[in-house]
Amino acid sequence: AGGDDDVAVGAVDARGGSVNVLNACCFANVVEHHDFYPCFVRCIGYEDTLQDVIHFRVVGDSAVFNLDALAIFAAVVVVGVEVFHFANSLDETHEFGYFVLSYGHIICFVIAIGVVAVAAVEDIFGTECVEFVGCGIGFEPLDDSAWKDLFMQAREQAVLGITMQGLDALPRTEGAPLKIYGSWALASETIEARSLDRQKLARSIYGLFSSAGLPCCVLKGPSVARFYPQPLRRQSGDIDIWVPAGRKKLLSFLRGRCKVGAVVYHHCECDISGKPGEVEVHFTPSWMNSPRLNKRLQRYFAKSAAAETACPDPELGFCVTSPQFSFVFGIVHFWRHMLDEGIGLRHLADLYYTALSIPPQSYEEISGQLRDLGLYRLSCALAGALVLAFGLSASSLPVPPDTVQGTILLQDMLLSGNFGRSDKALQAQTGSRCEAALAKFRRSMRYMHFCPSDVLCAPLFKLWQFVWRAINHYL
Repeated sequence: AGGDDDVAVGAVDARGGSVNVLNACCFANVVEHHDFYPCFVRCIGYEDTLQDVIHFRVVGDSAVFNLDALAIFAAVVVVGVEVFHFANSLDETHEFGYFVLSYGHIICFVIAIGVVAVAAVEDIFGTECVEFVGCGIGFEPLDDSAWKDLFMQAREQAVLGITMQGLDALPRTEGAPLKIYGSWALASETIEARSLDRQKLARSIYGLFSSAGLPCCVLKGPSVARFYPQPLRRQSGDIDIWVPAGRKKLLSFLRGRCKVGAVVYHHCECDISGKPGEVEVHFTPSWMNSPRLNKRLQRYFAKSAAAETACPDPELGFCVTSPQFSFVFGIVHFWRHMLDEGIGLRHLADLYYTALSIPPQSYEEISGQLRDLGLYRLSCALAGALVLAFGLSASSLPVPPDTVQGTILLQDMLLSGNFGRSDKALQAQTGSRCEAALAKFRRSMRYMHFCPSDVLCAPLFKLWQFVWRAINHYL
């Protein structure tokens, strides 16, 4: 593997059943070139950034600045603008309202430049894990110790199942040692068996709601897995089902049939399957912290609900989301995980296979929707990550790829792991709930340049949700 122009020529369309051998440009080589980063911002070091992300160093100056005061100022500006905009229902066609809104966001974006985490991935096994997920091949032969580390990386990223196909494609002389291959194959078979169980459970839950006259569809897991060449190898967790019937009506239905656990803005947990924690029933697929952006997102969900819950997939036996909806929702879901739990390569693989399934005539509509939701910068960064890690061409994406920001996101995914289990900043959040919330907010500041208002409105949303849950006896 070499630079940007070096491509491992290989085989087939990812939508077929064969191995997906894609562009294998060396990611490690790409991130070693820092000249494309903003020249006036340089991160002290990624490990330091994980612990305290609101510090940065100006190139050529040894002083380190603390941005806490500026962050508070930015929060006041954005929250003030959001409340003003929402309370007065200002439309973007209103010149004064749009000027105030844009000006506030420009201020916050300038401040957020100092929070951007820029670092090179120096962990060779992390780099190989990215290439392996997307390519199956594309790196130098490994020794036994390196294969063991790669196996651990794939397990942390929850991609053992989907990388098995690439493992099988390697020549025996370049493949994993027999012991590691056996562990990999066993894990893959376990994932397939669990995926079958998840599908059966999803069918059962879907039938329960449908028989009661409540249209619904399955989100994430089994819904996205169908875009994969081998759907059963996509590792799934709990079942998320969207029932757009209204919160009160849905809760009344559930409480008459099972025990309902925690109720939050977008979903509730229940033991409708007989086991607590297996099913999350969604009133709405997701949310945004910003009142203005959340209003737009809920409008999009309401507009899409009828089409997404209309026709069950004949093979799966339940309704699944369309590729267009899955991509937009996938970006929103990715954003929520970035801010709250951390994100891994499995979610990026979901976006990759979803993007391959989108008809090109829908690109403009999807791009416009992402702009409307304030997630266009993030979607461009994710597109850049897909180009770098999976070799996806720009013409196969609804938005133009930003490989600079995509590189930063890939670094974050490699160091965070699935659901942030390897993120030191997340794992170090101890103490009281307030201290943990503050630590999480400080961590989320490194993503403020993607969507300033949503990051800075997070404390406001959490406070509102707590009061709302208390008033409605949902605590």
